[in-house]
Order: sequence, then C-alpha cells, then structure tokens
Amino acid sequence: MLLPTRTRVCVVTRPYPFRCRPQTQKEGQSIRETILSVPTEPPANLPAGFSVVSADVGVVAEVLGWFETDEEVATWAGTRFGVPLDRARFEAHVRSSSDPAADHWCYALVSSSTTALFSYGELTNLDAELRRADLSRLVVAPAQRGRGVGTALILTLVDEAVRLGMTTIGLRVFAQNRDALRVYERLGFVRTGQHVERTLLGERWDAVELTLDRSSA
Repeated sequence: MLLPTRTRVCVVTRPYPFRCRPQTQKEGQSIRETILSVPTEPPANLPAGFSVVSADVGVVAEVLGWFETDEEVATWAGTRFGVPLDRARFEAHVRSSSDPAADHWCYALVSSSTTALFSYGELTNLDAELRRADLSRLVVAPAQRGRGVGTALILTLVDEAVRLGMTTIGLRVFAQNRDALRVYERLGFVRTGQHVERTLLGERWDAVELTLDRSSA
C-alpha cells in the first residue's frame, strides 16, 4: 500500500490540542501562531530515508494486516479497539486525532521516497500542566522488524513530545512483551511500577509502567 503525500510532523500545520498548549505561547498570540513559530527542522533522531507524518484512516487497513492472532492485537492495544480488533473503532480513533481538542495524535513512519508504511504509533494523554505525554500503540510492519524501525519511531515521537513542551514521556507495556521492554530500557526509560492491568483472553495480564525524563532537553 502506498500512502498519499502528507504533512511531515516537523511542519505540523494544525493547532495544538487544547490540553497541550506550548509553554512558550506569548500573550495575545494564538495557538496556531505559536505552533508555526516553533522551529521546523527535521527530528534529530530520524534516520535518512524516513519521514514521520500524521496518520489518517488510510493506514488502518494495512496496520490491521500486521496482526495474525488475537494475542498480538491484545499485546498492542489491550481492549481499546476490541479483541478481535474492530476496524470501525480503530478508524474512528485515528479520524478523531485530527480534532484540535483531541488528547491523542496518531503518526506513521514511512519511506521518504515511496511513502510505504513502516510503522505506526501515537502520542496520548497530552497534558500541558503536567508536561507529560504517553507513547501508545506502537507497532512495526512485520517485514521491517529487526531493522531499527521501531527505535526510530520511538525516538522521533519522544522528540515530538519534547517539541510540544513535554518533559516526561511515559508508557505501559505488558510484562510478557519482553522484547519491547528491553528496547525501551535500552533507550533510557525507567520502570516506575507494575500493576495488574486486566483479564485478557482468559488470563491475567500485568502491565509495566515506564517513564523517560527529558526535563534537561
């Protein structure tokens, strides 16, 4: 699947979500003027050949094809979109991220030359008062796994969160997803707690909470 040309994250043209007004907004300056005043250099952690764009419903069908089992769906999104995954709920979620008041933004990592989709992820729970955002629902196309694509998306979304004024980036990973935990810890995320998440597929699934401190960025 080839994606239509989209606006790169580093030149976002929509306003900030209501709860995510940047700390540098000047008196009398609109949110739109503020976001357009933010430097628009490409994210430092984005390797050559990749672009990060705002995801739209055009990515849904391909992302759905990356999951072969209900366990994979649950590991990725819990019950957020149902298990088995409900396409309509996922589409509605992605579509709603374009609302200026939304507290979640959806992103896709694509090839700069062909716009082929490599991975998908979200910034969620954006909170300007706490200066915190969460990474959520990151997934890499099966053919791209083991090639650093997931790491590139994680680091780029962290950069984007910092650009939006966030200093703490958090996430939750199911305890059995050991590969993901190793990646996040290698990138500097620290475990802050573990709690019982819920019963999924007839079993208890525990989630591990991790955070990354970027207050010195």
